[in-house]
Amino acid sequence: MLFDPKWEVRADVFSIESLVSWLEKQPANKAYCYYDHDGCLLHKYFSAVGLNPVWIGGLTFQTKDFPNVYQPIPEFMQDISAEEPHTFGGALARAREADQRISK
Repeated sequence: MLFDPKWEVRADVFSIESLVSWLEKQPANKAYCYYDHDGCLLHKYFSAVGLNPVWIGGLTFQTKDFPNVYQPIPEFMQDISAEEPHTFGGALARAREADQRISK
């Protein structure tokens, strides 16, 4: 039987597990600019997982496919990206802490 791409199971990009998994692959000491819409943690993450956001602000983002529709961002993701230090390693530590709280 041939493989059909529709059978592929995709991770929930809005889950804490997916964010942690992505952060584990990033250079821990590399900084991101929280105030740069194109360089912030969530823009980089969403782009990496294929959402291709064009704008992120507050708890929403817009995509190229639906530029006039505001998509919600889970609050835990915003909290992880906003807190300092603004490094991937710092974000990973905060994401792991959030995962422990959420998993309880």
